[in-house]
Amino acid sequence: MDSIEEFSNKQLLTNKLPDFEAVELQVLHPDYLKVMLIYAAIATFIPAAAFVAAIFLVEDAPLLLPIGLPILLLYMLFVFAGVIIGFKRRGYAIREHDIVYRSGFLSIKTTIIPFNRVQHIALHEALFPRMFKLAGIQLYTAGDESNDLSIDGLPKDIALRIKDLLASKIQGQ
Repeated sequence: MDSIEEFSNKQLLTNKLPDFEAVELQVLHPDYLKVMLIYAAIATFIPAAAFVAAIFLVEDAPLLLPIGLPILLLYMLFVFAGVIIGFKRRGYAIREHDIVYRSGFLSIKTTIIPFNRVQHIALHEALFPRMFKLAGIQLYTAGDESNDLSIDGLPKDIALRIKDLLASKIQGQ
């Protein structure tokens, strides 16, 4: 810096900032809802099986039914409603300089990762998504793990194209 007079740090007015929510998000593949429901079924099967086993193994089983069954049913309802509502709120967008991802059920989280923060990109193909020809991409950023971004539920060909695009963007910086 040649002189202190060249320094500038102007205030930005919040009402003049661009609205990131104005971006049109791409939805995840509809088959990913099926994958999420499979995971939810597994997550609810374990407590349900434990409850049924307890009814047969515990001597005072009739006492468990009026309390345990409504709790189990509410848990299952909450898990499946969370999956369905959460799926509808998920979306992503790739812009010139960053990638945007939104998700959530009770609270909605929007993550924006600038390409210049991406250190590494990985393609993930888990068992159930692979059955539906779906994949996910994981963006590893500079800093700690909490800044990483994972977008699952993409058709594999789209995930590969996004991975290639992002790899070329971060290599060209």
